Formats: sequence, structure tokens, C-alpha cells
Amino acid sequence: MTTKLKILFAIIVLELALIGFWFYKRTSDTSANSSIGENYFALTDTAGIDRIVLGKNTFKLSHGEWLLNDRYQADKPLLGELFMLLRKVEVQQLITGKEGEALRNQIDRQGQNVELWRGNQPVLSFRVVGIRGNAYAMAKNSPSPAALYIPGYSINIYEALTLPEGEWRNKNLVSSGWLGIRNLRIRYSETPDQNIDIRRENEFYKVNGVQNLDSAMLYRYIEAYRGFRVYSFLDNPTMRDSLSRLVPFCQIEIETLNSKSGLHVYASKSGMYGITQPANELVQLEPRYFARFLVRRKDFER
Repeated sequence: MTTKLKILFAIIVLELALIGFWFYKRTSDTSANSSIGENYFALTDTAGIDRIVLGKNTFKLSHGEWLLNDRYQADKPLLGELFMLLRKVEVQQLITGKEGEALRNQIDRQGQNVELWRGNQPVLSFRVVGIRGNAYAMAKNSPSPAALYIPGYSINIYEALTLPEGEWRNKNLVSSGWLGIRNLRIRYSETPDQNIDIRRENEFYKVNGVQNLDSAMLYRYIEAYRGFRVYSFLDNPTMRDSLSRLVPFCQIEIETLNSKSGLHVYASKSGMYGITQPANELVQLEPRYFARFLVRRKDFER
């Protein structure tokens, strides 16, 4: 055998060895991941899921709509993000020994239930707890408590699973646009000369006090109310009562074909808030998003 052939043969043997090692390592890694029990905490199939329990919050699917705690419409996009995160959950490590036993007891005492059901069949069921920014969980059949994480995301899965009720609620106050809104009024406390009074007449709208109307601007503005939403609902009666004693920045009144609603808006150094009418609920507003609704009469002049 010539020297060149010997070298070529050696290269082929080395490449085959590397390929074999790669397959061995991949198989080993897959077995290791399976052995730490990621399937106890990851969602593999969302089809048919009709009930979700996240601590004190329960979601039920009825006629295509998710109902939160038998009272409110749930935020469907946020539930979609929940399903996405649960599909990506992985086990970082199992906590064994004395540390694992102590963690198991803590999860039993302080953990929040996470349950997803398909009819009467549980799809996913475990308890989760947050400790120093990390999420730990224990399922009925998992051998030990597990540290959970979501590859590629900085979010703490425990925080995502334990959001308060107000975060899970449907944030839309109004979902109606052109021809669906009958009347729309905005009353500014400090600049009443810029108040807005829009009313529908037949197939079009009039803006009180505006003679040369920019109809394109008006159309875009009315259509924006298809997504008239708040940032979150806040469970803080003390803050609500304190704000209600102040003069609001403005008051918004909206009458659609089948409902009337309103919002008193308050701006402060700590942020922008509102009190819904007539429900009298405290909400947080996102200033950059909400600014699109705070137009003045002059904005409709062509």
C-alpha cells in the first residue's frame, strides 16, 4: 500500500469515527433529556383543550370563547402565548438528594397548580413555585423536582403561569369601528375648546364645530376603536378611590350599536391610568399606544 493510500485510508477512518461519535452523542443527549422528565411539564398538543387552571385562575372554553373565573372574557392572544411557552418548556435539571426533598416540601406548601384538561382527561398537571427568579416544578409522576426554563427566552415561566386575574382579562373596552359607533365624545378638563363630539348621521359622521372636515382622518380615527384597549386591570381600590377624587385629564364616552361605555383618564408622573364607566374599575394605560385616541377638534380640520 502506497503512502498516499495509507493517508487517504486514515482520513476515511477518522471521518467515520467522527460521524459515529456524533450519532452516539445525539442519542445520548436525547436519552438524557427524556430521562429528566421534560414531558411532564411540556405541552405537546393543544387540540381539544377546554379548561385551564393556573393557581386561582380558571379558564373554560365555551362556544369558541375563553371565560375567566366564570366572570370575564379572557385575553385570547395572551392565552395563545401561554400555549406557545408551554410547548417550549424544558427541564434544566432534576433536584435530588436532601435539596430535592426540601424543594419537594416547599412546592407542596407554596406551589401553584397548573392543569390543562381535554374534557375529563388531564393533558398537563404539575405544581410550580418561584424561588430567587427561578421556576421549580413537581408533577405526580416526575421522579424529583425539576428546574424549568424556556430556551431562548428571558422570561421566568413561574411569573408567566402566576399572572393576576387582571392580566388575563380581555383588555378591549370597545371593539367597534366605522358605522358601529353611534356617538363619541371626549371632554378635556383644561382645554374644553378642543372637546370632541362625533355623531353618526345616516351613513357618515359629523364632528361638532368642524366645517372643513378631513374625512380620511375621521375614518382612521373611528376605525382605531376596533382595538380600544387598556394595558391591564388593576386590583387596587385605594388607588382607584384616590384618583376618582381628582379632576381627570379627560373623559371619554362611547356609544356603539349595542352598548355604552366610558373612561376617565388620569395622567401622573407614575403613569397613565383610567377608571372605566359604568363598571368603576381601575385600569393602567400605555401612554404611547393610548395617545392615538386623545385627539383634538383641530386634528379633524382639513
